Amino acid sequence: MRLPTSHRNLAIAALAAMVLVLPQAAAQAQQETPSATISANQGQDYAATELGNPWDMDSTLDIAYEYTRDNGQISNLRFENGKLKGTTGGDARVTLLVPSHNNVNPVRPEGGYRPIDTSKYRYLTIKMNVSATSYANVYWQIGTNAEFNGWVETSGQGFKTFNAGTSVITFDLGASSKWTGSVQGLYFDPHASAGVAFEIDYIRLSTQAPSAPDNNIPVFNITAPSYISGPDYAATELGNPWDMNDSADVSFFDNITNVSFNNGVLSGTNTSGDPHMHLHLAGPINPSKYKYLTYRFSVSGNIDTVNGSVARFIWWSDIPEHSTTSTDIVVYEGYHTVSFDLRALKTESTNGSNIAWSQSNPVVFRFDPHEFSSARPFGIDYIMLTGDSTANASYDIRYTLSDADGSTPQVQWYYVASPVGSNQPNAITCKTTTVAAAGDNKVYLPLAIGKVPAPVTPSGNTCTWNTSGVAAGTYYIYGVANDGTDSVGRYSATPVLVSH
Repeated sequence: MRLPTSHRNLAIAALAAMVLVLPQAAAQAQQETPSATISANQGQDYAATELGNPWDMDSTLDIAYEYTRDNGQISNLRFENGKLKGTTGGDARVTLLVPSHNNVNPVRPEGGYRPIDTSKYRYLTIKMNVSATSYANVYWQIGTNAEFNGWVETSGQGFKTFNAGTSVITFDLGASSKWTGSVQGLYFDPHASAGVAFEIDYIRLSTQAPSAPDNNIPVFNITAPSYISGPDYAATELGNPWDMNDSADVSFFDNITNVSFNNGVLSGTNTSGDPHMHLHLAGPINPSKYKYLTYRFSVSGNIDTVNGSVARFIWWSDIPEHSTTSTDIVVYEGYHTVSFDLRALKTESTNGSNIAWSQSNPVVFRFDPHEFSSARPFGIDYIMLTGDSTANASYDIRYTLSDADGSTPQVQWYYVASPVGSNQPNAITCKTTTVAAAGDNKVYLPLAIGKVPAPVTPSGNTCTWNTSGVAAGTYYIYGVANDGTDSVGRYSATPVLVSH
C-alpha cells in the first residue's frame, strides 16, 4: 500500500492542484440534528447532509476531481453512467476531500468547507467493480500539515479485499483511535498495483452501517432562505443587478483587456498578475443589511494555485490604503457558483486597516478574478450581494428535491433559532406547490417582487409557511426528506427574519 506523502509536499500539492453547480455556502460550524425529527433508517450520510450532494459518482463534483486527476496515478479517469471509472497506474488514490490551507477561504471540495465530525460519521461504504482482486484502504488527515492516518482492522490488517467483480465493502473508521476530531482530508486507495480497471458506483460516509446501501439517497437542497433569496444590493439600490448584461455593472477595470458583455457574461483577459475591477455602487454599502456574497465565474485553463488560480475580494470605506483584502479563494476549473457570509470571510492580516465587513461602510467593492501574470481569459456570469429574507404573515420556503430511483420522498419542515447547539424544533405545516426543477442559469420571478429581479432567484418547490402566529425573531429552516429507506436533513444557509 502507499506510504504517506510528506506532509509539506502534500500541503503544497493540494493547493497547486486542488475546488460547484449549486451555490456553495460558506464554511460553518458543525450543525446539530434536532432530536424531534424523522429518524434515518440507515443513518445520516455526510455528503448528502453536509454538502447537499451524495457521492453517487454522477459528476466531477463528487470528488476532488482536479487533485485526483493530477495526483491520483489513475489513467482515463472519467464519470460515465453514474460511475467513476479509471485504470490504476500504480498505487492509485481517489481524493474525496482535500485539506484546506489555513489561509484560504474554503470551498468544495476542500475539507475545510465542511470538516467531517468524526464523532458523528464513521462508516465508509463503497460499491466498486474491479478487474482483479484489489486490496484497498482509506486514509485521512485533520489538516494540510497533519499526519496521514489509515484504517486498520482490529486484527491488524491494513486493507479490505475487493474480489474481482462487484463488491460492497464497509470500513468502520471509528474502530481506529486516530479517527477523532475534525477531518479535512479523505482518500480512498482502490488498488496498489498498475493496470487494474475499476468502477466506483457510490461512496457513503454515514453515522451507521447502511443495511440497504444500494438505495439512492434523496438529493435535497433549500434554495430559500439562502444566500440568493434576500434583497440584492445592486437590484435594490441601483435598479440594475450585477448580472453582467452591460458595462453599467462595473465602474472601473485595471490590468484587463478585451472586455466585452455578451449574453449576460462579462469576458476579459488580464494584462498582468493583478487584474481587478470595481463593481458599480450607489454610495456606501450598508454592511448590516447586505452581507452575503454569491458569484458565478470561470477562469480558462487548468488549475494552478502556485501561479494564480486564486481570487479575492477587497473593499474600503475611505481610501485604498485602508482597504480590507480577503485571503485566497481557490478557483477551480469551469464555471462554479460560490457563496460566502462576508462577516465570516477570512482577511489578510498584513494591512494596517483590515476592517471587518460588519464594521465597514464600503465605498469601493473590488473583485480580483485571478492572479496569473500570463494571459488567462475569464468570464463572470453574475455577482450578488444580498441580505436576510424577511416575513410577516407568511414565507415561501423554496427547495429542490430528487431521487434517482424515481421515488417521491416526503418532507417535514421545522424552524429553529440556530443551526448549531441544542435546539427544540418547531414543526411547520405548509401548503406545498411542486414546480419543475430549474437549471443553474438565470430563473426570474415576476417583477412584482421588487424593482428588478436579481441575477438568479430561488428555484424548486414551494412550502408556504404561515408565520402570522410565529413570535418575531430570527429563525433557520430545517427540512428532512425521507424516501422510506434514507432520510436527509438540511438547514437553510441563512435565516428568515420574522417581524409583525
